[in-house]
Amino acid sequence: MMIFNGLAKINEKPPAQQQAFELFAHETIQNKFKPLFADWSLIVAIVSAILFIVSHLLNDSHSTPVHPLTYVYVVLLGGLLVAHRKTELRTKSPLVVYLIFSIISSFGFLDYFAKQGDIKALYGLFFFLSSVGFLTFSIKHSLIMVGITLGMLVLVSSGLPAQTLQNHSTVTQVLSVLSNWLIVSCIVLAPAWALLNQWLFRNILALQFIADKTNQDLSTALRTLKETEKKLIQQQKNQALNHMAAGLLHEIINPVNSSIQAINYAQSVNQQEELNEVLEDALQQQKRVVTTVEELKVFSKPNPDYEKSIENFSDLLNTASNLCKHELTNITIVNNLKPDLSLKCYPTACIQVLINLLTNAASAIKQKSHQPKSHHEKDRQEKPQQEKAVIEINGEANSDTITIAVKDNGIGIKPEELDKISDPFYSSQDTEDRMGLGLSICQTIMRHHSGKLSIESEMGKWTQVSLVFPN
Repeated sequence: MMIFNGLAKINEKPPAQQQAFELFAHETIQNKFKPLFADWSLIVAIVSAILFIVSHLLNDSHSTPVHPLTYVYVVLLGGLLVAHRKTELRTKSPLVVYLIFSIISSFGFLDYFAKQGDIKALYGLFFFLSSVGFLTFSIKHSLIMVGITLGMLVLVSSGLPAQTLQNHSTVTQVLSVLSNWLIVSCIVLAPAWALLNQWLFRNILALQFIADKTNQDLSTALRTLKETEKKLIQQQKNQALNHMAAGLLHEIINPVNSSIQAINYAQSVNQQEELNEVLEDALQQQKRVVTTVEELKVFSKPNPDYEKSIENFSDLLNTASNLCKHELTNITIVNNLKPDLSLKCYPTACIQVLINLLTNAASAIKQKSHQPKSHHEKDRQEKPQQEKAVIEINGEANSDTITIAVKDNGIGIKPEELDKISDPFYSSQDTEDRMGLGLSICQTIMRHHSGKLSIESEMGKWTQVSLVFPN
């Protein structure tokens, strides 16, 4: 049967997995099965004693009352059950089994002595003895308790009065006890239960371990598959853009440059102010096309044409801030970077990344400030203090990576848009001067650096873009 081949399957696994199973099996048996079985044993012993007392009290034919030690016996077992449930004793098996054994054996042999060697007084003790292998999962502890029981049997039997032995020797008395088939069966069952429990439960746990490991492997494989699928989709998008960039950008830029030259000439000869505004608008739109084409060229190259150099990141940030200072009006830049934080990078490309991130952050902050206030805010008696517009730059370097985080307190990004926000031509902003290429360009530049870009956001509160560079 499949349930009995768990250990065989474990033996086919690598040594590391076999060691992991041994640890798993030991902890499960020690912390789950042994405490549970000890609870059952205590409950059975207590219930049996209580039933004996009740039946004795209800049966009028008994001339002798219940012995006071019987109540002590129940109280001791009850106290041990409470201690086993509430203290660290629960994880100390086989100590608790030895404590149960000491109580049952002590009272059993007291009864055996009081009844002048009546073998029936030992039935409860040997019945418990038959279960110690089941409780401890150990042949060694089973044999130890069997040995202690036999030793106590010899000791107590030797103390029986001579008239009780009826001129028989202590050996004869002991042999008469051990010749009882029920007692012999209990002695044999003690180590037999240990063998059976070890084999059965280790097989069951082996199958559980294999099933858990298989589920973990499947979960890991599924997660890897989803990540690979996302990467492939992104690569396909970039490849499509690469093909377009390689084949069409040259054809697009030539007529656009001609249009710009024509507009510049028209502006130089035009004398009408109204027409100048139209020409200026047309010129800006043509320049916008040129900017977009230049951005698209990044996708058509697997690697930049220039070499990396070691740059101070605060210097790169200052350059980027100056280039987009118009967009950063009334916004505070908090630079928490260490003054000596440097990395090997493509400086122009990194500046472009920072410009994109700073302008996106500024746009998000401005959008938040333009949001209509809720009725709750309007009805307040006190005038609410406007939140300060802040873009915070943090950096962290370790032996493997350098992480730069750009965090703003702007409008945030909706959870459903986080996976799409870096797609080419996707944008969550409703402004006309954004085509959704900024973060795509940043992703490509980070790939050129063998790094990665990640985005976190809480809608209505903040957005953080993290750049991870290899160190």
